[in-house]
Amino acid sequence: MRDQGLAPGERFIEWGSGFGVATSLAAQLGYEATGIELEEGLVEIAESLAAAHDTGAEFIHTSYIPEGYISYEHIGGTDIVPDDSFGHQTGPARYEEMEIGLDEVDVFFVYPWPGEQEMMLKLFESVASEDAILIAYYGDREICIYRAQ
Repeated sequence: MRDQGLAPGERFIEWGSGFGVATSLAAQLGYEATGIELEEGLVEIAESLAAAHDTGAEFIHTSYIPEGYISYEHIGGTDIVPDDSFGHQTGPARYEEMEIGLDEVDVFFVYPWPGEQEMMLKLFESVASEDAILIAYYGDREICIYRAQ
C-alpha cells in the first residue's frame, strides 16, 4: 500500500493499538502514527516499546469510539450510532488528545474483535474523509483494505 502510494497522506491511526506494534511499524515507515488504546497498562507497554526502538509512534489512552458516537451490543455483534442526545456535533469527529480531526487521518488500522467487524467499518465510513484507507486485519491471512467514499 505504501509503495504504491495508495494512501492520500501520512497520518495513521490504529484503533485498539494494544502493544503498539502496528502503530510503531507505521511510524518506522514514515507515517505520523498514533495508537488509540483504552487499557492504560497496554498504553504504557506500547510507549515503552516505541521508546526502546525509537519509532516516534505516539499513543493515546482513550476509547476508539470518538465523542459524539455511542456503541452498543446487540445479537450478533456491536453497532455504533451518532449520539444525538445533546444536539448536533460541531465539527469533525476527534479525540480530545489530538490536534486533528479524524477526517484528517489518511490510514486507519484495526484488528477488530469478533462481532465488531461491521461496527468498525461503519465507524470508518462515518468519520473518514474521502479517499482515506482502512486496513482491517480479520485473522490468519485475511486482511482487507477499504477506501472511504
